[in-house]
Amino acid sequence: MNMEEYILRRLEMTEPDEMLAFLMPRVEEYVRNYCGVESLCGPLEVICGNMICALYQASLGEQGISGLKMGNVSVSFANTEAEIYRQYRLVLNLYRKGLFG
Repeated sequence: MNMEEYILRRLEMTEPDEMLAFLMPRVEEYVRNYCGVESLCGPLEVICGNMICALYQASLGEQGISGLKMGNVSVSFANTEAEIYRQYRLVLNLYRKGLFG
């Protein structure tokens, strides 16, 4: 399953609307530039897909999940674009060129 299929399945859509079509290439480019990579590896594709879904839901006024914790269950919600980018940068830092692989 490619990233677009993953995103559409998560958002329960059959094809991208205008907003999703706008977000997908821009977020993918942001992730590639931020991490200093030319292409996205498997984990980065999933992170990018999740980020796109969160931004899409925030654009619709829905709260996106910005953080999960398994032990003692903790869920954090982000509803602003800046907060979503801030939360995902914490994860993307692990994949920045020179820090991973």
